[in-house]
Order: sequence, then structure tokens, then C-alpha cells
Amino acid sequence: MVDNIRLPISSGQKAIVLKAIQDPADVSHNLLAVFELKGFANCHQLMPRLVQAIASRPALLMRIEQENGAFFQIGGSIEDIKIQTVEVSSPSVEYIVKDAQDLADRPFEILGEALIRIRVYDREGLPPVLAIIANHTVADLASLHIVFEDIVADSKGGLRNSDLSSLQEFLAHDILARRGQNGERSADFWRVSLQGAPEETGLPLDRPRPVRRARRGISVRRDIAPETAAQVGRLAREIGATEFTIYLAAFFLLLSIHDDSGSIVVGTPVSLRTKSSLRKVVGYLANVVPIRIEFPEFSTAADVIRAVRARTAEAMDHADHPLDAILRAAHVKTQANVAPLFQTLFMWNDIRSPARGRSTSDLQILHLSQRGCAFDLMPTVFMTEEASWFSLQGDAGIFDRTTLDRLADYFFRIVDLVCKDPALPLESLRSCLGPPAFLAGHSASANEGAIGHIFRYLASGSDAIAVQTGSRSISYAQLSRHAGTAQDHLRKLSLGAGDTVALSFDRSVGYIAYLLACLASGIAFVPVSASEPCDRLLGMLQRAGASCLVTDREFRPDISVAQHASVSFAGQPIADVELYDGEGSAAAYVLFTSGSTGLPKGVVISRDALSKTVAKLSDLVGFSQNDSIAAISAFTFDISLLELLMPFFRHGRLHLLDDEASGDPVRIAGYVAKHPVTFLQATPSMWRLLVMARLDSALPLTALCGGEALGPDLAQDILPKVKVLWNLYGPTEATIWATAHQVITHNDEIPIGLPVSGMNIGIFGRDGALLQQGVVGEVGLAGEGLALEYASDPISTAERFRALAGGGEVGRWYLTGDLGMIRDGRLLFRGRRDGQVKINGHRIELGEVAGIAERVDGVTEAAAVAWREGPQTHISLFFSPSEKAASDIVETRILHAIHDSLPRQMHPRDIRAIERIPKTSSGKTDHRELKHLAAQQRIERRADNAYRGPTTSVEAALVDIWESVLRIDPIGVDDDFFDLGGTSIQGVEIAVRAQNLDLQISPETILAYSTIAEISAELIRVSSIDA
Repeated sequence: MVDNIRLPISSGQKAIVLKAIQDPADVSHNLLAVFELKGFANCHQLMPRLVQAIASRPALLMRIEQENGAFFQIGGSIEDIKIQTVEVSSPSVEYIVKDAQDLADRPFEILGEALIRIRVYDREGLPPVLAIIANHTVADLASLHIVFEDIVADSKGGLRNSDLSSLQEFLAHDILARRGQNGERSADFWRVSLQGAPEETGLPLDRPRPVRRARRGISVRRDIAPETAAQVGRLAREIGATEFTIYLAAFFLLLSIHDDSGSIVVGTPVSLRTKSSLRKVVGYLANVVPIRIEFPEFSTAADVIRAVRARTAEAMDHADHPLDAILRAAHVKTQANVAPLFQTLFMWNDIRSPARGRSTSDLQILHLSQRGCAFDLMPTVFMTEEASWFSLQGDAGIFDRTTLDRLADYFFRIVDLVCKDPALPLESLRSCLGPPAFLAGHSASANEGAIGHIFRYLASGSDAIAVQTGSRSISYAQLSRHAGTAQDHLRKLSLGAGDTVALSFDRSVGYIAYLLACLASGIAFVPVSASEPCDRLLGMLQRAGASCLVTDREFRPDISVAQHASVSFAGQPIADVELYDGEGSAAAYVLFTSGSTGLPKGVVISRDALSKTVAKLSDLVGFSQNDSIAAISAFTFDISLLELLMPFFRHGRLHLLDDEASGDPVRIAGYVAKHPVTFLQATPSMWRLLVMARLDSALPLTALCGGEALGPDLAQDILPKVKVLWNLYGPTEATIWATAHQVITHNDEIPIGLPVSGMNIGIFGRDGALLQQGVVGEVGLAGEGLALEYASDPISTAERFRALAGGGEVGRWYLTGDLGMIRDGRLLFRGRRDGQVKINGHRIELGEVAGIAERVDGVTEAAAVAWREGPQTHISLFFSPSEKAASDIVETRILHAIHDSLPRQMHPRDIRAIERIPKTSSGKTDHRELKHLAAQQRIERRADNAYRGPTTSVEAALVDIWESVLRIDPIGVDDDFFDLGGTSIQGVEIAVRAQNLDLQISPETILAYSTIAEISAELIRVSSIDA
């Protein structure tokens, strides 16, 4: 009995309590032990011994209370603990373990409740089975085994005395460990040893991390064969280490295959029962310590084993320093969706030694586990007298069981390899673990490619319709003459093969004519937008080497180039186009993307790459003479070239939607429904809007989707509305699309797919080595579609286009910066290695945004971060002003610089001055902290705005739509769309949803009026709606 005894709680207990209060459904600190008690004939014989064993352990009777903000533990009695007896008709061990697991997966009420549950299974004619579920605050796994030993000992006449004084001794020691000279010494040790440690360990995740960790666990188990255990024991003796060290080193080696940062941190629990008086005390007498290994220092597996032995010994000298204090010493910040400092916890449970000299043959372990999953991966080695096994538990929110199976297999393969040859070079380890992460596309066909075929068909003078634009139809014969007219104009401008020209056109046949004229003449073209900021556009033309800009509009007076020619197609075309038969390696076009250096990069694509890619993609997706495609992509996107050239290659038809219609999902859906369109290409953002715009179901439509990640939910919405759905992937540097996957089902993650013909895929580590399948690394692309270079940028060209070994040969590879893995013969996307993001299909380097700000007078440093709000991605920009600069004046300068230098899609939603840009312990910009500041800024801005609710039915309907689309609640009728962070895509989505409610709102209406009150008033004025 320990009724009303009051004790403080340890730092470890406090951390568990705070987690449970924050997430009451979390069971990741529930422990389960299931034992068969062979020394008892039935439950009646067991029960008195069980009660005595529990009652003699004060820690098990404690409950946690809170008073004036402080936590403490107060003693209870055995009557507070619910002990259930269950009669089971089935003696199946599997049934009993499953029932006990279900009981263990119920969370405890952390404050005020007894934190142990007991269930006894009465099996007629068989020994009883006992399941004990305890929260970590009152016991660790070693404690549960001690309790079972107590029961066995008691059945033989022994009875343990209360260990209350030992608990009090431990808690006093815990307090001292954080204070005084020893606490300062340990804090200094952890600060130094963890300086510059990586924030995350690279792991082969099956899906991106959710916003908040699931903490639901899935696990796989492998028995440790006696011969394997014997091998490990022999190696431990030879190298002067423990078995624990060998297994932990094997786990580090497994992680090094998936994490190429060179620095890996793993947590491991350690017992704090260092004094003899504490060794058999029941309670939470443990801490978790981080072990850090720097792999560049080692060359063999034996080196790693010795390093693990040394680092572990050092950590054990400071193991009594609580984990939360270690994290503070290392300046590690906590997050909702990732465990701080280390995401893997290696556990060692060796219970082979008999307790107190008595035999444990009366105990049969059926199950030991920690429920839920407190970390991403939790490998555990169990060593018992009867058997040994390895359990690998993973977070179900980010791992599939198949991945855990593969990791467990790799772990044992590493153990076997290391035991057989401790001198195994680390660089040889990867090749021993599985096939390389390499996929080769089928050999390119012997066809000449698309360009020559297109011009031969144009020369045939066919009257078949080539282009449909509005009410106007243009035959192939007419298109040939239009291209001939454009070619003649280019000659008059003294432009010929090898020259470069910039094109800026409305969405009309004029652009197609000049595009074809350039291809026919061997002139490289540079598609540019008239809305580009002046300095940016001039820089692009200079780097591309464009001496002339040709346009069909009255162009901007702020743009001055060597030649500036306006053209018109009002008259009749004069001549057929003539094909230039030049070098296939010559440039076909230059297309600019965002650059991390602060300047856009001009990607130079060859004629061969364009010609062969269009031909191969046409074959792949099955475009034929009877097909037609609706072209909606901006001409400055390289995917528009597939829309413009594929129909001509197959003698099909191009539907060219004008500027207004191409960005309006309602008009696109209406056009597709009314015209014989069989192909449509768009980003996932646009496909989502098309689905909302009530795109007709079961259209004979082949959907091409790419430019952003396609999620299973969106695929589920698209599939019923189309005949075929393709998920496509490819950076600008690989000519339109490099990989493709036909989506059949939406149940799982959508792969990026296989390489298109003539392309190869490899997954590479930071050292440029080809990784193994199932390992996450940087996606590399090689083959016929690769760009020639970055225009006027040899340094970036050399950095990104490199000679690497892949598929057994050394070739020219483009390292994309995308992270991916190859699994089951398919490429899966895993995010970015750098600061590049995709917003509505636009490729944006956050470094370019920050670079513009850092060039502004008065800015010491700047950083940009991207964050998601629902399906939409936004940018926030932070800057640190110099000491003498006024932040509001500097912010105004930044706004002007961004407006003058960056296109609209790259403008940050927020700009904020802060005293200094936060850094990680390794001295890098702390992007997680910046995202937290961005979120805090949104909360503060919402709190500052006066709220006025809707007063009419129209305003109420619009408020509902805005709150749903913008993911902000509440929204007032006077809140400005742009101040709320609204984007053009979201404006289109709002318009679509409003039109579905018969509110005739266009995206232009939202841009013009921007508040719900003004939009509602405009609706009443124009449509006389009864509000």
C-alpha cells in the first residue's frame, strides 16, 4: 500500500505526460508484455501471487496529478488497478496476443488514472497467460519482465519488499543530474557532440510526411537464426565489442545506404539502473540518448563498429542527462510532424540472464512490444533464453509494410556481410544489397523524328484541317503558306540558320507560323511573355543571344532590342515554307526557368531532342490521324510544344484556345464538350479546376497530366471522366516529358513511371554514385532528350550536366534536384533536395526570390520559404535590415525590386522584416523556423483585421466559397482577396464554384473588385439579383 504517498516526477516522465496531454489518443508510450506462466495450473492459483507482485511495486500503483501547473505522482492501492480474467475457448496464442494488443492500443487517461491494465487468460487444461499493459510513466520493458519474475519467484515462496526508497533515490538523482557541475558538464558534452547534426535522417518514405505525425505503428518480425546469433557473438569478441554494438552498427550501415548526408544520429534507450540498489526497481528508470556517427571518417564496416562502440561509451558517461535537456543543449527545435534530432530509435532487450539466480523456465514470452510508433523507425532486438528475434516498427503514416520487409531483409544481409568480412569497404556495401536504381527506356525508333515528317506533310498541300481557332479553320496547305510568309519575314530581318529570335504572340495562328518557320529555317526561338518585368526580359534575351524580338502586338515601350518587328497576318500568305536540312544538334529553342542564383536560366534544347521527343511521346500516348488536342498551355511552358507539334506529326487537328479561354476551366470544359477533342494536357492544378467545372463524364478523352505531383484523390476524380489518364514527369532540361505512367487505379501512390523511349533514369547519392532500388536519392536523367546547355552559363551547365556511371556505363546525366526512388520498376517522387518549388506548374527557385531582396540597399540577408495552405503553395519572404535602415522603407524598396524583376507567379505573399535570419545548429538557414514565423504572421494579420459578416444570401454563399477555397475561417465581406493570399488559380476556383451556384462571377470580377461586399454589389448591379 502506498496510498497518498507523493513524489515528484522525473524529466522523462514529464516529457511523456506532456505528449499525452497534447495528443490524448497517442498510444506510442504504452508497453505490452504477454507471458505464459507454466508454473501455474490455472488462474485461481495465479491470482494471489499476481496481486502480491503488483502490490509490492509502488511505481505500478502511482497515478499522475497536476497542481498549480506542476506535475507529481501520488500513490494508490492495488484496488485502483483493474485486473480482468477472461475465459478463452480457443487456446490459440495468436488470438490471445491480438486481444491483448487491442487492449494495449487504448490510450490511458494520463492524469488521475491508474496507468497499468492487467488481463489474465484462463485456458482450460493449459497454463494461464498474463498480459500487462503499462504506460511508460510507471514502467519500462525491463520493469515488466521484473514483475513476471516476481510472480514466478513468489510462486516458489519468495516475496519482494517495497522499493519505494529506491524510487525516491532515483528521483533525487534525476534532479541532481540536471543541476550543478555534472549537469553543466553533460550539457557541454552534448552541445559539442551534436553541433551541426542534420535535422532529419534520410529514409525511404513511402509517402510525404503528414502535417501531424500519425503515431500508428506497423511492424515486421524476423527470427534471429542461432547461427546468426553465434556469428554476431564471435565478431563481438574478436573486435572487443558487445552484441548490442554489432547490431546497432548494422543499423547505422543500413541508414547510411538511404542517407547520404554523411552524418547520422540514432537514438537508443539506456537503463539508469546503474546502482545496485536500482537494478531490480520497477519504474521508468530510463533515458534516451543520441548516438552520432560521421561516415566520411570511415572506410570499412569494422571502422563503423569501433566508432559505434566509442560513441556509445561516451554517451553512456552522460546518459543521466535528460533527453529534453540534451535537445536544449543542442538547440534542437521540436516540430509536429517529425521527431527532433533523430527519427529512429534502436532498442535492445536482452533478458537471457536468469533473475536472482532462479530459473525462468516457468516463463514463456509470447509477446513484447511498445505500441504505436513514437519515431519513424523503431528497430528492436530481443534476446531471450528460448529464442531471439528482430522487430522493425514503422510509422504507418509514412511507411508501407513492404518497405519495412525490405529494410528488415537488408538489415540481416548487412549483419551477415559484416560478420563474414568486417573489413568490407563501405563503398562495396551498396552493391551487395540489391539491384541498382537504374531504368532504361526502350531504344529509340529508327524514325527520322517529327520535324522532317511535319514539313513533308505540310508540303503535300492537304486540305485537311490543321488548326481550329475560334470559328476559323486552317488547312495544312494554308498553314504551310502561313509558315512560308513567316519564313520570308525572318529572312528580311537577316535571320538564318544558327541565329536566335524571341517570339511574343497572342494565342493565334501567327505564333504557330513563326514557330514552324524557325524550325524550318534552323533558327532557335525563345518564347517570352509580354508581361515579364523589363530587366528580367532584357536579361533573358541577352543570355539567349536573341538579336530580334518578333511580335504580333503593339509591344511595350520599355523594351529595347536590336530589332523589334511587329507582324500581321491580315493579308494572304505568299509562299510555302521551305525546310532547312541542317545539324540536328543545333539549337531548336531556348526556354527560361527560375534560377537559384537569382537569374533565370535559359535551357537550350536541340532540334534532334525536340524532334525525337515529340515523335516518341506521340507513339506512347497513341495520338493518331483521327485525334485532336485542345492547346491550353502557355507558350512559355515547354509542354505547349507537344500540343502544337504532335497533331501535325500525326496529321491530326489542333484546337488552339485563345488567351481568355485557355485559362478558364469552365470555358475549357465547355469547349471540350462541344468539339471533337480527344486529347487534353494540363497541370494537376488545372485538372482539379476542370473537374470542379463539371467536365463531362466518360468523354473519349486522353488526359495528359504533369508539371506537379498527381495525388490519388485527384486521380480518383479524373479517371471516371476520361478514357485514359497519363501521369507525366520531366524538367525543362529533358525536353517536355521524360517519364510516363498510365494511371489505372487511384488506390496507391501514383508513380512518375517509366522513362520514355531513348531516356534513362538513375537515382544518385550526393557522391555521384548510383544507389540501389528502394533507396531515396537525386533523380538523374540521361538520353536523347537532354538539353545542350544553359545559355551563356557554363558554370551551371557543368554543375548540373555531369558524367556519371549509370547502368554500367559512364554517360552525360542531368541531376534534376528532385528526390525519388525506384520501386517495383517504377519511379516515385519524394520531393526536392534544394529550394525549388512548383506553384501552379511554374518552376520557382526560392533562392532567386531571396536574391532579388538581398540586392536591395539596406538588406543584410534575406530568405524565402514556401508553405502550403490546402492545395495551394505560397511564398513568404523574410529580410534582415541593416542597423541604420528603416524596415518599412526597405520593405517598400523590396516590393519595387520584386515587381520590376520577377513575374507575378514568383511574387511572395508576405514580406516581413526580422532581426536576423534564423540558423540551424549547422549554420544553415532554418527554413522550418521561417515557416513557423510565416504561420504566426498569418494568425496575427487575421487578428488585426476588423470582421464584418455577411448580410445577404449572396454574401453568405460567397463567404462559404472563399473560406473553403482559401482555407481561412472566418472571412469577412470586407476582407481583400489578395490580402488573404489569394492567387489567380484560386480566383478561378472561386469563380467556378460560384457559377455552379448560378452566381455569374468570372475570375476577372474577383480581380477587379477583390472583396465579397464589392463583388456582391456588382452582381446586383449587373444582373439585378434579388439579394
